[in-house]
Amino acid sequence: MVTLLNQGPYAQALFGLGLEGKRAAGYDPLDSVSTAVAARLLAQAPDAGVAAAEDRAFALAMAAKGLFMNARNAEDFRRALVRVLRGHGLTPNAQP
Repeated sequence: MVTLLNQGPYAQALFGLGLEGKRAAGYDPLDSVSTAVAARLLAQAPDAGVAAAEDRAFALAMAAKGLFMNARNAEDFRRALVRVLRGHGLTPNAQP
């Protein structure tokens, strides 16, 4: 997606329209990603609590969103996201 987003002059506008369409249909990509990340965080540290896991998941999702919008290519995004995960004390099992 990073590569596609940077390929043409209208790619970002089209991507934004796609997100608007999903939200209009009742699907919020951020909610689905945050829920999945929070579940994984809880699996790793169940004593942390649901609210803390949800807040951390939200912060990670926002970081990923910013990286996605600013990355020049997939490798830039991958390196930066691994750095964010490590900064949060998480070691990615698989390369993003």
